[in-house]
Amino acid sequence: MQDIPDEKKCRQLMTQYVMLPNIIQHSYRVCQVALFLSRALNQTGAGLNLELIKAASLLHDITKTRGLQTKENHAKTGEALLTDLGYPQVARVVGRHVELKDVKNCSSLTEEHIVNHADRRVLHENVVSLEVRFSYLIDRYGRTPEIRRRINMMEVTARELERVIFHQINYSPDELLSLNDLPPSEWNLLPEALSPQPPIDKRGNNGLEKSRNKLEVRSQKSGARRKKRNSLND
Repeated sequence: MQDIPDEKKCRQLMTQYVMLPNIIQHSYRVCQVALFLSRALNQTGAGLNLELIKAASLLHDITKTRGLQTKENHAKTGEALLTDLGYPQVARVVGRHVELKDVKNCSSLTEEHIVNHADRRVLHENVVSLEVRFSYLIDRYGRTPEIRRRINMMEVTARELERVIFHQINYSPDELLSLNDLPPSEWNLLPEALSPQPPIDKRGNNGLEKSRNKLEVRSQKSGARRKKRNSLND
């Protein structure tokens, strides 16, 4: 058995373990975000395993459907299930997609970091900011002071991880929102606004300046496309 399932096998597992359609759509959007970030980071020499990231993104919520009834920790039960199925690498990443330890002193980014952050940036099937994502978590799950405290701690870690990731690539966190221009089913494609960019010039800030200058143009193009689609639907 292959240690990392391909997309076809992931689909089979989604069906076998009766993942709800909305959870499948969410997982494909997470995969889209994670692959974009991984490819951008690999341009800087990160050496991330794209096949591992793809499989872990698609299967990170494999036990969440049943967890809606059992209230189990779906990250841990997903890790256990995938280990039993013979996918220990994927299991390790899935087991850390909800909570990570402090990332301030991490020496390098790993597949766990990328899938965790990608999941943090997706609410249902839409890419959103961390602010929107964590406001939702507080509103839905913050029933007690202790739960709210844990969610706030997770947000601190998520923001630090975001800082670490985007310090290394030629994009800003807000530019991920343009992925909403594509449906989750087109997980392996990128919108025009996120076409590949050269790595940041470590000798100076020219790369950063170019990225800032392009952000406004990309945002305008993305807005124009959405406006055009809305007018066609009216």
